[in-house]
Amino acid sequence: MNLSRKLLVVLGVILISGLMVIPAGAQSPEIVTVVVDRPSLTTDDTLTLTVYIDESYGTPGQPQLPPLDGFQVLGTSRGTQMSIINGNLSVKSTYTYRLSPFQPGNYIIDPIVVLINGQSYATQPISIEVTQGNGQPTSPSTGSFFGSLFPSFPGFPSMNSPSFPSFPSLPDIVTTPSGPITPMDPAEAPDQLAGQAYYLESQVDNPNPYQGEQIVHTLRLYQPTDSFYQPTYQPPSFRGFWSQTEADQSNLSLQYARRNYQVIEIRTILVPTVIDQIAIDAATIEIPGGFFSSGQRLRSNPINVDVRPLPEGAPPSFSGAVGQFQIAAEADTAETIVNDTVTMKITISGSGNIETMGDPQWPDMPGWRAFDSQAATESNIDQGVLTGVRVYERVIVPTEPGILT
Repeated sequence: MNLSRKLLVVLGVILISGLMVIPAGAQSPEIVTVVVDRPSLTTDDTLTLTVYIDESYGTPGQPQLPPLDGFQVLGTSRGTQMSIINGNLSVKSTYTYRLSPFQPGNYIIDPIVVLINGQSYATQPISIEVTQGNGQPTSPSTGSFFGSLFPSFPGFPSMNSPSFPSFPSLPDIVTTPSGPITPMDPAEAPDQLAGQAYYLESQVDNPNPYQGEQIVHTLRLYQPTDSFYQPTYQPPSFRGFWSQTEADQSNLSLQYARRNYQVIEIRTILVPTVIDQIAIDAATIEIPGGFFSSGQRLRSNPINVDVRPLPEGAPPSFSGAVGQFQIAAEADTAETIVNDTVTMKITISGSGNIETMGDPQWPDMPGWRAFDSQAATESNIDQGVLTGVRVYERVIVPTEPGILT
């Protein structure tokens, strides 16, 4: 073997070995991503930073935040995002942090690291510009079209930035639900369905909600029961809303105009985050073609939602959470000694978007030292109603004997 062939063999072995190695700590935008609700803000504003983790690669650990120079963490929450792709449920963990800037300047949020099955995954760094405020919080920019048309309630988190991803971010596949088939009343079918093989419609249960009040967006796809095509679904963007799609689709059957239909119903919980008339864009369904038929694209009807401002008279501490909530406190022991620890747990639960709720205001506690920990938040959809639980744990240490409150 001559020298040139030996070099080729060695280079080939090195190349193959390199392809087989997965470097630890490599950045992976598909598995772990981070977004902010705005790239620039003033010292009067807060920044919402959200980390998304794909749980299909394993159970993730809590994100490891880098030193946040120039920012203070006001509150944290945790939730989940779910989507159905070709019948498979995809789950993403979400960690949301509310940050307050100290002073003007240009800052870099360094990569955030998440450990999954012993492998480290890091996000991309993010540049943030902070300018001096004037005492009036500003709402995030939503691009040239939305701009400043939508005023945001002070302290109410806004998620209508174009940089904020909607889930699913790629076209979803509408699959046949595996649950029971429920007959549908023909009176509920739209008149436009007559003579159509496929039809798409959308509606909301309340077109005139208050800011922060939950509404339900329902999308219905009508298709022949003997259809074997797999339609591709592109949901609306839901700009101006916090949104969460129900994981379970409804499977309905309908006989209309001498034709049998299967009706797939997709419901999305919406919480308006702005005050104005918001247009929900049309959803799109792509019906693939075959040898004897051409493809078809269906668009649902657009919907206008007129969001009303909340009634006046809210207390200064109100942060935008609308719903029915309860708060409870408990301690892990009723008897202890000086300088020993007691764990105090605060639980907030109820119906409504608990993600928009601010952190509790802790009272002054003479005779105690207190150490706060991060909160854990879970959101679910129960019979079409958004519910949630947020738990705070606070370690308190008595500094003097006696009966302390």
